[in-house]
Amino acid sequence: MRKGFAAATILLSLALAGFGCAGTPTVDVIKEMKAAMLDVSSASYVVTIEGDGDLVDVPSSTPSSEARTGGQAAPIEKPDTIRLELSGQTARGQSSVANVGGRFSASTTGEQAFSVGGEFRMVNGLRYVRLSEVPTVPGFNTAALKNVWIQMAGDMTDLLGEQAAPDALTEEQIKKFEKLFLDTDLFSEVTKVGEEVVRGQSTNMYQVILDAEAIAGMAEQAALIQAKTFSAEDKQDVLDAVAQLNMVPGKLWIGASDDLLYRTQFTMKKEGESGQGTVTVELYDFNKPVEAISAPEGAKSLESVIGSMFGFGMVKPSPSATQGLPGFDPSTVPGLTPEMLKQLQNFQQ
Repeated sequence: MRKGFAAATILLSLALAGFGCAGTPTVDVIKEMKAAMLDVSSASYVVTIEGDGDLVDVPSSTPSSEARTGGQAAPIEKPDTIRLELSGQTARGQSSVANVGGRFSASTTGEQAFSVGGEFRMVNGLRYVRLSEVPTVPGFNTAALKNVWIQMAGDMTDLLGEQAAPDALTEEQIKKFEKLFLDTDLFSEVTKVGEEVVRGQSTNMYQVILDAEAIAGMAEQAALIQAKTFSAEDKQDVLDAVAQLNMVPGKLWIGASDDLLYRTQFTMKKEGESGQGTVTVELYDFNKPVEAISAPEGAKSLESVIGSMFGFGMVKPSPSATQGLPGFDPSTVPGLTPEMLKQLQNFQQ
């Protein structure tokens, strides 16, 4: 789903910043929409990614509860369908590490179906998660994760790398971003295809084709504005994500009376493969006060929660399970803190 998240990020960024296109009969509509969106100070959003299980890249097998008792690693079945949803608020000039919060959910259908959901907060670069719904995993006390605020290991820089800005955007940077969005033609084609009511708002619906090179160029310029690097690999990631979105024309829903963008929807489809899905971004409650977000009180460290799952909270199906996962080397797991690694190594002994 890596490209799926990249695609969703692209769409949300475009939705909140405005769009551009040239050489089409609807160019004036797009220009008016861009101007309207640049006057928006805040908005609530819902990003939904849903589609076939073929969109998900999974390993062929993993140590299962049987493997912990000396059996063989069980195969992982791709889900029939997958659905991810992220919601929250965003404000003008907000950086990737600003204090933000919202809700998320993920679910799949199929032989190994699961669902998970809860809240998230990002405060001063730190990440917090509270799960209200957790999947059942045989042999593990996943209940230890439920309704507990967990401070995730590392910070937003660890998660986003150089793309994580240390501070909110300056007024000068905001102006440069606005000019960049106004000057960039992001659509190669725009055609009106109908009318529809979105969250009680009358809108005009347009079919669009994204200009991949223009979007990649805009992403590079955006990185420069923030004094960030933008490598050839970064550019290829953007091009690949847009290519997936352009396999089927996308759609925009623009307010009939206020020119605001209320919804975007694009189809993700891998060339030569059967799997496909949609990325939908809905915007609403424009220019409403943004809820203040603070660090949750009583948050537990990820290490302590891992300890409750692999230590005291571990369900031992048989004495042989104390030998851990056959053939599993905890040191090969990326991103583990020393304490997490120690917990896993203790479990292996």
